[in-house]
Amino acid sequence: VITNLCRLNEYRFGYALSNGTVGVYDGSIRAWRIKSKNRAVTTHGFDLNGDGVLELITGWSNGKIDARSDKTGEVIFKDNFDHSIAGIVQADYRLDSNAKGDQLICVSVEGEVKGFNPATGEAGTTLMNTNVEQETIRELSLRKQNLMLELKNYAENSKLALSGEAAVLAAALSGDLGRKNGAQGKGGFPGLKGLMPGGNSSGFDTSGGGGDGALRPGQTGLIAGQSSGGAPMGPGGQLALAGLLGSPGHSLIPGGQSQSGEFPNFKLGASSLGESGRTMGMIPANTQLETSILVNPGNQNVPPFVELKIATTNDTIIRAALIFAEGIFEGESHVIHPSAAVVSSSVSVPLIPPKDVPVDLHIKAMIGQKNSSHFHVFELTRELPRFSMFVLVDNEQPDPRSSVHFTLNERPQRAFMWLNQNFLLSQNLVCEGDLHVTFFSLRGSGLLRIRMSQAGQFAIHTDDMDLAGNVIQSLAEFLKIEDLQTIVDFPVETETLKQILIKVDELHRVRTKLTAEMADHSNLIRSMVVRAEDARIMGDMKSMRRGYMELSDLNRDLVAGYNIRCNNHQELVLGLKQINQIIQKASRVRVGKYKNQVVTLCRTAIKNNNTSSLFKIINTGVA
Repeated sequence: VITNLCRLNEYRFGYALSNGTVGVYDGSIRAWRIKSKNRAVTTHGFDLNGDGVLELITGWSNGKIDARSDKTGEVIFKDNFDHSIAGIVQADYRLDSNAKGDQLICVSVEGEVKGFNPATGEAGTTLMNTNVEQETIRELSLRKQNLMLELKNYAENSKLALSGEAAVLAAALSGDLGRKNGAQGKGGFPGLKGLMPGGNSSGFDTSGGGGDGALRPGQTGLIAGQSSGGAPMGPGGQLALAGLLGSPGHSLIPGGQSQSGEFPNFKLGASSLGESGRTMGMIPANTQLETSILVNPGNQNVPPFVELKIATTNDTIIRAALIFAEGIFEGESHVIHPSAAVVSSSVSVPLIPPKDVPVDLHIKAMIGQKNSSHFHVFELTRELPRFSMFVLVDNEQPDPRSSVHFTLNERPQRAFMWLNQNFLLSQNLVCEGDLHVTFFSLRGSGLLRIRMSQAGQFAIHTDDMDLAGNVIQSLAEFLKIEDLQTIVDFPVETETLKQILIKVDELHRVRTKLTAEMADHSNLIRSMVVRAEDARIMGDMKSMRRGYMELSDLNRDLVAGYNIRCNNHQELVLGLKQINQIIQKASRVRVGKYKNQVVTLCRTAIKNNNTSSLFKIINTGVA
């Protein structure tokens, strides 16, 4: 819901929405916008930095005041109140004759008032100089805190993963070595002490290097990546256990053979992710997030929608997903958080775009293992095409009654490129001569048929004039067409306009009649009041009572007539609004100067009550 509008210059205006969005439009194009968790209470245009251009001043519900550039949205000044902002005005608050202009005055709901003088506009001056150091320190501190937290998480993940694998190794070795050494009357293997959880493993190097060495019986330590005999361990921390275990070929986890090719080795960290690694959210390095967008025509119980599918490239699961999309979701965002019992590597989201406009889908997904407590956040952006709620059908159905015709100085190949970019297609269309495609609208607009010959003759067949305008505006934007004249034929819209004009003419006549009756009643009331007052002065109470009773009845008739006139006025305004909407539709099927020309000519024809000229202008674009 729009809560505030303010003028910035002849073409630009600022706006604020109830969901915390603030932005600026340059004509019909949005220049920028920002969104806050707080609500924008008021907006105002004021030249605070003295550059001759009005900035957008916004007062927020949390007490913040900020001034943003009308072109980029960059913050050039901000201040804070203790309570919510009540209003922003500009005036010569100090009554200073030497001041160059008004001051910006901000008031909070608790009565706190602050005034701000505009900057001098001299070179090198800026309103943000006093806060630059504090803002820089704050931003750097926040970055440091985030980096330290990320580093801490990496350290904990590595420690837990190493301790988990070490525990598996130690448990396996303690069982085998206990049996061997018990039979030989020897003690345990103290060299594994550093691999135990809680043990000191700082001297154990799993990075490897050099040749594989085998421990001989009686050697009881692993020091700096070497066996007790000084032989370095193999790549990846490989440890040959043949001599220690006493039997060739004995291996806890198959991992390849030593350099002599005689004994299998044990590889630390070379196996798949352990249970602790999965718990800490470790995922394969080649994990990617993929998206696909398809049109779902629905069924009797489910309305049509666009299906957004998000999936990973392996067996990792999507624990949650957050999607930002302007104008599609209430609050502009949607969260998917399936229960732990049904999580999988893919999720589907139904999208129902209310209008034919392109929408950027900003997706954030939490990816991890099924039993993970830590997850990786993947972010990507996907554009939803403008005409995503249309499905391609065969060309055998009859043409719609209405159409738009024009000529383009382009090849059909360019039109095919536009179709592939602006419609959701299972596979791209390939140019094989003339263009001839048919789509069906899932919003109820019926068929949309598009034709183009090699000579550049273009035709759009649809019964929805709004849809035809959207198609032409999108095509002109893609092909960089500045001016385009068209010939249109919309019999349904033409008949609707005729009926509206007849109704508006009747309403005008009724309005004129009601106005005349009200004027007559007003004159009669004045004369009746004079007669009643004369009777009161003369003491003729009977005549006075009769006069005031007649006056009361006349007043009742006036009130009833006023209600009729109000209803008549509302219907008249509604009819004029519908006429204006049809004129706007007729202008949108043209581009550039022809678009503005249709609006001007139609308003002139209505002013002159020339209905035949109005219909001609709508159909041909000229009077």
